[in-house]
Amino acid sequence: MQQHVSQPRIGLALGGGGVKGLAHIAMLKVLDEFKITPSKIVGSSMGAILGALYASGLSGQAIEQRVKQHIILPGQAFKDIFQQRKHLLKWAKVFSFSQHRGGILAADGLFEHLFFELRDIDFKDLNLRFSAMATDYHTAEEVELDSGELLSAILASMAIPGVFAPVKRDQRLLIDGGTVNNLPCDRLPDSDLRIASDVITLAPSREPKASQALIDAVSIVLTHNTRQRINACPPDLLFKPDTSGIDVFDFLKIREALARGEEEAETFRKRLRSVIDPQID
Repeated sequence: MQQHVSQPRIGLALGGGGVKGLAHIAMLKVLDEFKITPSKIVGSSMGAILGALYASGLSGQAIEQRVKQHIILPGQAFKDIFQQRKHLLKWAKVFSFSQHRGGILAADGLFEHLFFELRDIDFKDLNLRFSAMATDYHTAEEVELDSGELLSAILASMAIPGVFAPVKRDQRLLIDGGTVNNLPCDRLPDSDLRIASDVITLAPSREPKASQALIDAVSIVLTHNTRQRINACPPDLLFKPDTSGIDVFDFLKIREALARGEEEAETFRKRLRSVIDPQID
């Protein structure tokens, strides 16, 4: 009698990092290459956006193509740029000034024009099990959102204090999940194999100006936060691209963030292959 062998449960944690977080896409493409389907995805901030897109059924390649539609690539012919103009103009509608207290920008356009798959659906409509991390503004408790309306959970997970307004949900006022748990690999307790993607890299050695020091301070807080999580619950595989020199809101470096992910993808591919098939060097 043939014995049934169950497939390992693979958990995936995607950290926050704004534009840096687009480096996650290269790792998602490697998972697709190996035909790996996570049993659960959990993400914070940009990790929550990409995790939800992936859980909705978009492949890593499809997500990358969506992003590339909205940027100009090196060497791109004028004819191609002209044909792409409708996509490029959507950036003007992605972020608008917020009418709500607590934030200066509104991100509604991001999901209306770029990532429309996440609008008007619930968690139960996703193809994969997914949760988004947020933080309770009044208690500093981390909150894992995994049911009900999806978009409000994503907006809460990415509600960077002072930039995007807090989100009221389930009687709680919620802000960016990264303020407490930026790399939620500890939220995958039922996984046989935990994969985490951390896109935060500290600034290179330099004497920063005041504005840059403030931005770099955020990376320091997130790095300390992440180290604590990794020490408490080490992932089995860590995807760690070098995103130094790319700031959280540096939308002029989207292409570079994607490239940094690709640079790390080969190392991750080898590590993943060694775990899946130890007979292969």
